[in-house]
Amino acid sequence: MDNGNTLRLKVGGRPGEIDLKALEKSIGAISKLIAAVGGKNTTQCVKDLKTSSAVIDVLTEPEPAALISAGLNSLVASSSRPEKFDRSALTAINDLYRATQMPGVTEISFGDIHNPTRIGLEVHRNATTALEAERVSLGSVKGTLYKFNGRNGNLKAGIEHHRTGTAVELELQEKHVATVLGMMQSEVIVRGALYRDPITNIVTRVKVKDVEKVKPKDLPRPAYEMQGILGTDWLDGLDPVEIVRRERRA
Repeated sequence: MDNGNTLRLKVGGRPGEIDLKALEKSIGAISKLIAAVGGKNTTQCVKDLKTSSAVIDVLTEPEPAALISAGLNSLVASSSRPEKFDRSALTAINDLYRATQMPGVTEISFGDIHNPTRIGLEVHRNATTALEAERVSLGSVKGTLYKFNGRNGNLKAGIEHHRTGTAVELELQEKHVATVLGMMQSEVIVRGALYRDPITNIVTRVKVKDVEKVKPKDLPRPAYEMQGILGTDWLDGLDPVEIVRRERRA
């Protein structure tokens, strides 16, 4: 494969000083970015490794490679959301920026193999602005409640949206915790402020007002149970064929 399929990650720093977790975080972020732009089954392979500063060439598919390179370049100067860059992609860019703050790291660049984009403060700010451009409305969303996280005082849960199959993050208040924990693996309706991706219009998170368990629907009565409920004399002694003929003549 040629260089049109290749993206370069460069983690700058002195040999022996770059925190190993910075490399781990960077690789995780670019994997997330490639999957967000190209799809979860997009090829992601290590093509080449270089030492000194950590340089990793990643082999992927031509379309996501081109979109990622162009999108990163545009975020240097603009907060407009690049093509195919959804919430997950923009979050991955900010994850990559946070790795620049780790011990031993002087800079991180990623993108086109010949001219990767420096993931600096402006890229981070523009990605954050694009993230905050979500559409907000009041409403409800239905799905299966499957996780809860209360670490560091951030009360969050997640549902799998029934219509789209995507994960929706729930921002909870303290009063919701007991209710949510009691409904794990249940179908629920969540009401509150819905935040939507401005490109796909898919709900990505909800600032929760209340959560309610979906009640099972009553099964319809089988047709045979309805037989005879109208009695025997409502056709005036005529059979159905004669009734139809009479109505047509009318």
